[in-house]
Amino acid sequence: MKLKQISLSKVLKLELPPLLNDVIRIIEKHNPEHLYLESSVRLLKEKQQLADLLEVPRKAHPLTKEIQQLREKELQCAGAISSHMQFIVRVDIDSMRHASSIASPVVKRFLNGIRKNNDSVTNQIIKQFFDHLKKTPEVENALIDLGLKPFVDELQKVNDEKIKLTSLRITKPKPRVNSKLIQKEIQNDIRFVFETIDVHNLYKEKPNYDPLIHELNILLTRYSIIINTRRTHNKKRTVTKTEKSHISMTTETTPLLLPHIIEDSKLRDMEKT
Repeated sequence: MKLKQISLSKVLKLELPPLLNDVIRIIEKHNPEHLYLESSVRLLKEKQQLADLLEVPRKAHPLTKEIQQLREKELQCAGAISSHMQFIVRVDIDSMRHASSIASPVVKRFLNGIRKNNDSVTNQIIKQFFDHLKKTPEVENALIDLGLKPFVDELQKVNDEKIKLTSLRITKPKPRVNSKLIQKEIQNDIRFVFETIDVHNLYKEKPNYDPLIHELNILLTRYSIIINTRRTHNKKRTVTKTEKSHISMTTETTPLLLPHIIEDSKLRDMEKT
């Protein structure tokens, strides 16, 4: 009895860890010491940690989404201060006129239209806004009198958190894993173990490898079916895409031909008359 041959390179990245684990489980079940396969099991077990690195690809850093949410909230806070200030100026209430005359130019200078800027420029604008408030307490007091201090405090808090997470994303970048290299290494080791089993099985005086090979063949047949089904599906999908492309090209070119056909027909009719 021989091991079934399958194309391990056709096993997908996320199919490889369960295949590796199943091969180890089956070999261990059949007394690897008796079959002289202890070193083979050790070799495969060493690859289990590598196999755990084969995961669904992550396109963005895990902190990116949170940073984007903070940026949007930051812009909303700045927009709220700006729009409230414009409303206060427009209504022109006597009791607010003095405070608005102090705070309005500062808000207009720093926060109006802030959304049009990129993140780096936005950070610098907000920093200068708060630096200005520290240097001119009368502006901060005016914002308090106008009831805008909660928005100002929230803007500061959100901006600080966003900058902190952005810095963390830079110092702790998304780990890069060379999946193709790991896949190839695991595939080669599984292939080597299978070849080892076949070689051992050639010796005249040897333990009985048939039960092990039989169980491994059941496993490999399952993966062979998966690979073949996927290949068939991909071929059908390619044919379908080609047919659609051909239909699309025919549809696009037909209207271009029609005017010429119509014109030729008219000329023929005129010649007959």
